Amino acid sequence: MAQANESLKQQMQGAPAGFFDIESVETSEKVIEMDVALVELEESDSSEEDEKSSSTEEESSEEEPPDLKLPGSTKRKANIQVLDKGE
Repeated sequence: MAQANESLKQQMQGAPAGFFDIESVETSEKVIEMDVALVELEESDSSEEDEKSSSTEEESSEEEPPDLKLPGSTKRKANIQVLDKGE
C-alpha cells in the first residue's frame, strides 16, 4: 500500500494540473455515481441505559404501528411471460 501511495505521488507530480481530479468527470467515458449516507450510531456504556431502552422497546411494541407506505411496497402480480422456441 505504501508503495502504491508513493507511486501515485510521483505520477501526480509529473502529471498536468487537474489530471487526477476525481470530481471532474467531463472527460471520462464511464462514470459510477454513488450516493452514500453517513449516520452516527449511539453506543451506551452503562447497563442502566440498556435497561431503559429495553423497557421503552417493550412499551412501544404494545402500541399500534402507524400505517406506513414505503415506495415499491405495493404487492403486484408478477408479469412473467414464457417464450418457447418453435421446434
